[in-house]
Amino acid sequence: LGDDLPGIDLEVNGAHRFYPVQILNWHQVVNDSFGVEQIAVTFDPLTYSSAVYSRVLNGGITTLNATGKVYNDNSILIDEQTGDQYIQLTGQGISRATGFPWLEELPSTFMKWGDWKAQNPSGEVLSSETGTTFDYTRHPYGAYDTAKTIYFPLSNTSAALSPKWITTSVSANGQQLSFAQKIMDGKGVINDLLDGKNIVAFLDYNLGITRVFDSNV
Repeated sequence: LGDDLPGIDLEVNGAHRFYPVQILNWHQVVNDSFGVEQIAVTFDPLTYSSAVYSRVLNGGITTLNATGKVYNDNSILIDEQTGDQYIQLTGQGISRATGFPWLEELPSTFMKWGDWKAQNPSGEVLSSETGTTFDYTRHPYGAYDTAKTIYFPLSNTSAALSPKWITTSVSANGQQLSFAQKIMDGKGVINDLLDGKNIVAFLDYNLGITRVFDSNV
């Protein structure tokens, strides 16, 4: 792994694991168990979006995988046990006949490998020995990360924001709030409301990442 290459950091009871985007670009979902948690670590290379969800659903433990279908340029996931489908970016259910449940999202941090290993020298890292023949040094979509192109249609766009700006997002009761990295670079700190609760976003200038906290103290 190159030090400047990103991945997803997950913390459970003080222990950390790192899931490199180099691997997730190809598989999009890693079903794992980590301490007391049964998790699905997800990443969509088209929207550059990461999310970690609990695999505990309907009283059991499920397996999530990518369907190969997209909505708003974002991957659709499927529950292999029930066939229910979910939007990768938000965890919103979109196909259940008896309702539209949401996957439970677990806190995670998107950061560079060099920064992560410096902070977590005893942490664990997803191995590239996955039993497949994928070349993890390549990107499945070539130069898509740096190109201005969007492959699939978007239902909403904004003249104020580029569709490929990086954001840090939080959600509560179906409501979402995102902080654009370019705006955080200039602000450093932003206070806001989400679902009636006070929250604050801090930019970590050393790591180049935004962290969001409940500011009710």
